[in-house]
Amino acid sequence: MTTLVIGDRQEFEGWAVGSVSSTSHQPASAAASAANDRFGISVAISGDTVVVSAFYDNVGASLDQGSAYVFTRAGSTWSQQQKLTASDGGAAGNSVAISGDTVVVGDSQDGIGANANQGSAYVFTVTAPPKPSIAKLTPTAAHRRTAVVITGTGFGTKRGTSYVKFGGAKCGTYLSWSNTRIKCRVPAKARFGLLTVRVTTTVGVSNGKTFRVKR
Repeated sequence: MTTLVIGDRQEFEGWAVGSVSSTSHQPASAAASAANDRFGISVAISGDTVVVSAFYDNVGASLDQGSAYVFTRAGSTWSQQQKLTASDGGAAGNSVAISGDTVVVGDSQDGIGANANQGSAYVFTVTAPPKPSIAKLTPTAAHRRTAVVITGTGFGTKRGTSYVKFGGAKCGTYLSWSNTRIKCRVPAKARFGLLTVRVTTTVGVSNGKTFRVKR
């Protein structure tokens, strides 16, 4: 599938980046974007990472300073990971580019010495959050609706849209969720016998651990 990124700087309240294929169009929006931020005035993509500029974004008390937002894709879902701003208060964000983990954000209005609006560019290195990883299941065999503890890393501090699957069945009951520990019940529709347990978050899908559903 070929992914296109299309910016719409005038979309109401600023969501403006989409994944476009022959069958889908998934917009992504910045959590803190506001009217007239011009979110989407420039967009760029590299692999599963998209950077979107917001040229008139307010940064703290600095009106219209500008910024750029970084999104990553897991499956068909885009999630905001970082917000990039110029540490010296420059008006960054009228153009963006990305290659791998390197992002360049342009500032066409930057004054250099006595040269007004000479322009400059800011270079950032972005790091994607770690994918979830399962270390252990406790117990490793149980009946349906039994509570199971999943320990590992990268689960996220809140569940949000994340979920656990026992084979092809999603958990419906979660008793607790933290970045390193999940407690949920074996789904009532989980098939009997050996299956694979995985955790899916906005960052990606974890490794699988074998579990046996008892009859």
